[in-house]
Amino acid sequence: GGGSPRQGEFDSAVQKGSVKECVALLRAEEEALDISKEQAYKMLSSIPLELSVDNEQQQQVLTSFIYSTFRKRGLLRGFGCTPATPEYLPCETKEIDVQTLERTTGLELQALTPRGSQFTWQAAGLAVCATEYLVSQQLGLDPMVVIPLTAAAFLADRVLVSGAVLESIYRLLFPKYKSKVVQHEAGHFLIAYLLGCPIQGFFLSAWDASSAGLQGQAGTIFFDNDLSSQMGNNKVTRTSIDRYSIVVMAGIAAEAVVYDQAEGGASDEEVLVSFLVGLIPPWDEKRVLNQARWAVLQSILLMSQHRESYDRLAKAMEEGRPLGECIKAIEDALPEALPANVTAEARARGDPSAGVVTVSSAKGVAK
Repeated sequence: GGGSPRQGEFDSAVQKGSVKECVALLRAEEEALDISKEQAYKMLSSIPLELSVDNEQQQQVLTSFIYSTFRKRGLLRGFGCTPATPEYLPCETKEIDVQTLERTTGLELQALTPRGSQFTWQAAGLAVCATEYLVSQQLGLDPMVVIPLTAAAFLADRVLVSGAVLESIYRLLFPKYKSKVVQHEAGHFLIAYLLGCPIQGFFLSAWDASSAGLQGQAGTIFFDNDLSSQMGNNKVTRTSIDRYSIVVMAGIAAEAVVYDQAEGGASDEEVLVSFLVGLIPPWDEKRVLNQARWAVLQSILLMSQHRESYDRLAKAMEEGRPLGECIKAIEDALPEALPANVTAEARARGDPSAGVVTVSSAKGVAK
């Protein structure tokens, strides 16, 4: 036990999964309490995913405190190990044209352009209608009654549970869809973690999101305290813009790396564009496109540097492991010398090869 008489109280709170009690004790006792790695992961797994507007701020304060405390104590080596600055990021240059992007990643621009799932959903809907028409005729039912009822059911599904029912059917018909969602979210998760954005949790389906009170599809819940406060003051730094851009584009990067083609991620692109054009002063189209290319390149290169962590994280997420175990998967696979530190040291020495880290093991299907 630690030097605090309240160590037993803390250990008990961790065991119970009472995060608020743990945080209160840590705030009161500061350095006096001992925290093992196992306890750290258990606390991370106990972070509640309450996403109502009422307690959002409180949740973020709680989550941020946990991550920053563990980082200070050396329990999370990977969290924030790659600052979003030119010294540490894999690619030093800011201007990225299409040729540079393709040459550095080994991927064509088309592979990094989400195909979008809208057509897929429309095709699925048409297939259902066609099947219903044939079945209705066989059963002697009026297709003009059955099909509108189904359309109404799909509409209710979309409005009430964000399309969770249709998504579930689609997952049954196309099992690969689930894997793509996992790889996509693992990309967001890993890059957010490396860049120091606290992660509150993740959803791999619309059902999961709806059950937590979040309208939408699969997603990784992360936040950036610096960016939030800067936006409130209308003084957003370039580092915050870059960090957010890289995390947002990481899902597209992951899909392209693993499957040679990004399908999901159109909404991520929309989020990034609206963020950049919403800045004061707003960014123009040329600058936005360059930022998107630059961000997806950084994501791919970071994945290349941390491929083992990425693969283990994706596996943990697919198995439904809790947050702490997913973070453990990242941490257990980190190299002894963190790539960002190696890059920064090489650049400080003036090593010309440290300008751009090329993709070595980024491509290929994840294990």
